[in-house]
Amino acid sequence: MSVLKRRSNNIKDGQYVIAFSDSRALIDISKDCGMTWTRRQPSDLPNVNEYFFSNDRTRIAMSGDGRHIYCSCYMANVGLLRSTDFLETAEPFKPDNCYSVYSIACNGRGNLVAVVCQNSNNKYDLMLSGDYGKTWRVSNGLKDNTVPLMGVEMSHSGRYVVAYASNSPYYTTHELFISSDYGETFSSEIFRGPITKIAISGDGKYMLCCCNRESSSKLYYAYYSGDYGKTWTKITDSSFSARTLAISYDGKYMVIEGGYSYSGARISADYGKTWALKHSVIGNSFALGLSSDGKYAIAQESSSPYRMFKSSDYLGSFTEINTAPLTSGIRTNYRFIIMNKNRL
Repeated sequence: MSVLKRRSNNIKDGQYVIAFSDSRALIDISKDCGMTWTRRQPSDLPNVNEYFFSNDRTRIAMSGDGRHIYCSCYMANVGLLRSTDFLETAEPFKPDNCYSVYSIACNGRGNLVAVVCQNSNNKYDLMLSGDYGKTWRVSNGLKDNTVPLMGVEMSHSGRYVVAYASNSPYYTTHELFISSDYGETFSSEIFRGPITKIAISGDGKYMLCCCNRESSSKLYYAYYSGDYGKTWTKITDSSFSARTLAISYDGKYMVIEGGYSYSGARISADYGKTWALKHSVIGNSFALGLSSDGKYAIAQESSSPYRMFKSSDYLGSFTEINTAPLTSGIRTNYRFIIMNKNRL
């Protein structure tokens, strides 16, 4: 007889929100889906290196219940942060033989953590932890890579781990690495342009990938996979420049943002079968967070006055959030927004 698992701590899906701004060196957090906000700055977290707040390559991963938060910093020998109380406090730490960390991901429980980093031999590894970041090992399937590993994502269970190498046109190889055995072994897919972002559904079946300057173009193209990364289809053309990606837990809802291009948003509500071009408040968003069921979303427009908006109807409509904090009377522009994805 199957047993229904309850959501831990009764935390609702999409309840916890983290908005990161490197230009302002701060993190704004909400515990009520964007209704009220609290600001975190370097002075609020003792013993935390200020580079965690001010680097454009800082990345944050959050468990489904919001309890476990991990933060990576690209700066040499700065390492990682971990928090178990939604950034009330944070503990810095650094895995051995880990020089610069480019990205971080965790599973829904928060116990499985993956980072891509530069090692002491000036090559690139994917490192794994199975105990909330306490101990680490290098994946045998992805170590000593000569092309920089720049990003990593993980499915809800942690079974599927996706990483990509190179987000720069100066490298001739642009690879997406996919693991279906918790990061032990990887298959790879070659793309024609530098990969800049990836998104993955909770079960790992649905994926989105963004490529920059493909075939010498200055556009950002988006690709879609509905078979665990085995095959890929380009879903944007030269009229659309993809910048931000988001997928619901089951893959039903997907969003591709145009960012600075003002080209609208491509939205699918049927697992990627069809895509609608939507010119709305999220049509020029650069930062967008999506809850696991796709019902809730928080987005910020990519240019001044950087208004913030919330959707509570599966991306159908957006209303402005007037309670988001200001800096000297000006709205902060965020590098990214993430929401907790709590599942039964």
